[in-house]
Amino acid sequence: MTAGDDSQAAAPALPGNMQATNMSTLSDGGHMIWERDTTPIRAGQPLWFKFRVEDKQGNPATDLEPYMGMAGHAEFLSFDRSVWCAFH
Repeated sequence: MTAGDDSQAAAPALPGNMQATNMSTLSDGGHMIWERDTTPIRAGQPLWFKFRVEDKQGNPATDLEPYMGMAGHAEFLSFDRSVWCAFH
């Protein structure tokens, strides 16, 4: 559970050899999975972003809370960090 506004958080830089993945491990041992097909991402082409959150046993998470009053929030950063955008 996040207490307060963590928008001031800092994160380490992405390593240059980072492999693309559709799963991220969360701090409680759960996972956020990006449900996507193998269609390449192309500039100027619409793309749906759909995510699934699982607890550490692989079951659907049941204790999600709104983030800063929002049902969802996403930030997208190009690998070379030249493009950044946020959606609520």
